[in-house]
Amino acid sequence: MKRHWKKLTAFLAAGVMLLPIVAACSKQESKSDPQAYRAQFQSTAENRLLDAADGVQAVKTLESEGNTLISVDCPSVQGNADVSARLKEFADGALAEFRTAADAAHSEKENADKVFEYTMTYKPYVIQGGIFSVKFTTNSKLIEPEKVNYVDAFAYDLGTGQQLAVADLFDTSQDYLNVLSRETQEYLMRNEILRKNMDESLFAQGTAANEANFSNFAITPEKILFFFNRGTIAPAEAGTFEVGIPLAKVDELLNAQIKAKLSAAGLAEGGDEGAAASQASPGSAGVTPAGPADTDIKQLRARDGFMPARSIDGIDPMNDKVIALTFDDGPHETLTPELLQILKDNDAVATFFVVGTNVEKYPELVKQAYEQGNDIGTHSWNHPADETWKNMSVDEKLEQYRKANDAIEAATGLRALFDRPPGGRMTESEAAQLGREQILWSMDPKDWKKANRDPDTIYTNVIEGGEGTEGKIADGGVILSHDIHESTVQAYDRIIKELKAEGYQFVTISQMMQIAEARGEELKYMFYNAPTAAQGQKSESGTGSEEE
Repeated sequence: MKRHWKKLTAFLAAGVMLLPIVAACSKQESKSDPQAYRAQFQSTAENRLLDAADGVQAVKTLESEGNTLISVDCPSVQGNADVSARLKEFADGALAEFRTAADAAHSEKENADKVFEYTMTYKPYVIQGGIFSVKFTTNSKLIEPEKVNYVDAFAYDLGTGQQLAVADLFDTSQDYLNVLSRETQEYLMRNEILRKNMDESLFAQGTAANEANFSNFAITPEKILFFFNRGTIAPAEAGTFEVGIPLAKVDELLNAQIKAKLSAAGLAEGGDEGAAASQASPGSAGVTPAGPADTDIKQLRARDGFMPARSIDGIDPMNDKVIALTFDDGPHETLTPELLQILKDNDAVATFFVVGTNVEKYPELVKQAYEQGNDIGTHSWNHPADETWKNMSVDEKLEQYRKANDAIEAATGLRALFDRPPGGRMTESEAAQLGREQILWSMDPKDWKKANRDPDTIYTNVIEGGEGTEGKIADGGVILSHDIHESTVQAYDRIIKELKAEGYQFVTISQMMQIAEARGEELKYMFYNAPTAAQGQKSESGTGSEEE
């Protein structure tokens, strides 16, 4: 049986990954006001939401004094002291390594007053037949090594207490590793981020048919998740990857013991996951609102008083081409109804990021948009000018979102789950402190510029990527536009028809988040890792010289 601490060298040598729960401050923040940062670190740790599972409790370690800040959440499995002890051994060992490194760094004069931090969280997966898996995610803010969201996963047979290796899942007389390698490569090649950062040699080496490449895994009721950390299958800047292989696809390769456990849980010999979904035609989202989603994504977890995430039933995440249309700054008295009719006529859905003051003026339009099957998100209360928003505190920004959400709730009876910051301005530290998903974009046709306010120009910018636009149309993309400009609304009937002709299916942001998870693309603060578009400095209505 493998011991957890044997993984510590790789665990602590990991680099930056592009995942959403970054609890980090800049060196300037911690240096300029370390006490305020300590208080924020403690608040974030105490209010962090962990995924729940039957029979699993969180054991928290929190240290928010001094210049070494620590927050560790480790699972304890009820009725299984041995497994719980080994999970604790792993967490304690990793933390001890960090303490040693932090002490060494603090012993150097130039680092004596710097604040270093360490955060470990987890996600549990429980199968009723007696299999428990856990995915640890670690962040450390240290001069060297500095890690952001490094994943280490373990699986256990709760009946025996055995930690499962990948070979313990399969009939080793069969060529299961080649099947895993092939399925993984096919899965990953549908990932646009990987394709754009392809290193063929590294990809081939990291996904080759050997047990070491598939040692970092978790088992869920639907699939086996394999985790490929930064730099293992693609250049480091591409981040980490998660591959989900449905159990139904490897059912014939599983060994008798694992099959028995899955059968006891009612999971063995399932149908071809996604087969029914793949029969849905592109662009067939329809105007009948999708029902509530069955999702484990904590940002989308159903909560009283909040809009439920839209279901992805009828969508095949791995094979359908999907794109999300998003519209900011509304609702507009006449243009938003026109756009809603265009969406309805084309069996399309979108996401509206609304400004609170406009919601207060036209609540019936927000209600209509939501009831038509679209998602609603906040876009601040009154869309502060760029510099005003930039200089606001996190609490002031949260108040902007809260007031906007109050207006949304008054209009629809429910609160929105996610936000889009004005101008797309949001630091990673702020996003972590807010504790709400901040949705940006991967394509900006610059419809907000006066020079582009012509339907033909906007159509060209979206479909062909005209001069000065940011990003390109792509599967999994998020398009930014504004339903407060007549030229934009006039362009979208043609845009939607063209995208449908190209095979795209329109989804809302809550659906896109679920599709991203199914594809192994962990949600990112900069949505879909489109830095050019996501970091673009846009001036929306009333905030920039071209708008005046």
